Amino acid sequence: MLERNAVPIRSALVLFVAAGALATSPALAGDKPAIGTSVGEMYPDFRLPSLDGGFKRLSDYRGKKVLLLHFASW
Repeated sequence: MLERNAVPIRSALVLFVAAGALATSPALAGDKPAIGTSVGEMYPDFRLPSLDGGFKRLSDYRGKKVLLLHFASW
Protein backbone atom coordinates (compact mmCIF):
# COMPACT_ATOMS: atom_id res chain seq x y z
CA MET A 1 0.00 0.00 0.00
CA LEU A 2 2.70 2.47 0.94
CA GLU A 3 4.81 1.65 -2.11
CA ARG A 4 1.91 2.34 -4.51
CA ASN A 5 1.39 5.79 -2.98
CA ALA A 6 5.11 6.59 -3.02
CA VAL A 7 5.38 6.74 -6.83
CA PRO A 8 3.10 9.78 -7.38
CA ILE A 9 4.64 11.56 -4.42
CA ARG A 10 8.15 10.86 -5.72
CA SER A 11 7.15 12.01 -9.22
CA ALA A 12 5.69 15.25 -7.88
CA LEU A 13 8.77 15.91 -5.79
CA VAL A 14 11.11 15.40 -8.77
CA LEU A 15 8.85 17.60 -10.91
CA PHE A 16 8.89 20.51 -8.49
CA VAL A 17 12.58 20.32 -7.65
CA ALA A 18 13.42 20.31 -11.36
CA ALA A 19 11.03 23.21 -11.95
CA GLY A 20 12.81 25.23 -9.29
CA ALA A 21 16.17 24.49 -10.86
CA LEU A 22 14.93 25.46 -14.32
CA ALA A 23 13.18 28.60 -13.11
CA THR A 24 16.32 29.90 -11.41
CA SER A 25 18.81 29.00 -14.16
CA PRO A 26 20.05 32.13 -15.98
CA ALA A 27 21.60 29.96 -18.71
CA LEU A 28 18.15 28.73 -19.76
CA ALA A 29 16.52 32.16 -19.69
CA GLY A 30 17.61 33.04 -23.24
CA ASP A 31 16.39 36.40 -24.51
CA LYS A 32 13.26 36.40 -22.38
CA PRO A 33 13.20 38.64 -19.32
CA ALA A 34 12.83 36.96 -15.95
CA ILE A 35 9.25 36.38 -14.85
CA GLY A 36 8.49 37.37 -11.28
CA THR A 37 5.49 36.71 -9.14
CA SER A 38 4.04 38.47 -6.16
CA VAL A 39 1.71 37.28 -3.45
CA GLY A 40 -1.68 36.57 -5.01
CA GLU A 41 -0.41 36.25 -8.60
CA MET A 42 -0.61 32.98 -10.52
CA TYR A 43 2.67 31.18 -11.07
CA PRO A 44 3.76 30.84 -14.73
CA ASP A 45 2.89 27.45 -16.24
CA PHE A 46 5.75 25.10 -17.15
CA ARG A 47 6.15 21.56 -18.50
CA LEU A 48 8.69 18.99 -17.34
CA PRO A 49 9.31 15.32 -18.15
CA SER A 50 7.88 12.83 -15.68
CA LEU A 51 9.32 9.54 -14.50
CA ASP A 52 6.81 7.56 -16.60
CA GLY A 53 8.10 9.06 -19.87
CA GLY A 54 5.31 11.61 -20.31
CA PHE A 55 5.15 15.25 -19.35
CA LYS A 56 3.57 17.07 -16.42
CA ARG A 57 2.47 20.70 -16.41
CA LEU A 58 1.88 22.88 -13.40
CA SER A 59 -1.61 23.53 -14.78
CA ASP A 60 -2.33 19.77 -14.43
CA TYR A 61 -2.53 20.41 -10.70
CA ARG A 62 -4.92 23.40 -10.88
CA GLY A 63 -7.28 23.39 -7.91
CA LYS A 64 -4.94 21.15 -5.87
CA LYS A 65 -2.45 22.13 -3.23
CA VAL A 66 1.05 22.39 -4.72
CA LEU A 67 4.33 23.07 -2.96
CA LEU A 68 7.03 24.62 -5.17
CA LEU A 69 10.50 24.44 -3.71
CA HIS A 70 13.06 26.91 -4.99
CA PHE A 71 16.58 26.67 -3.73
CA ALA A 72 20.12 27.19 -4.86
CA SER A 73 23.57 26.69 -3.49
CA TRP A 74 26.63 28.53 -4.67
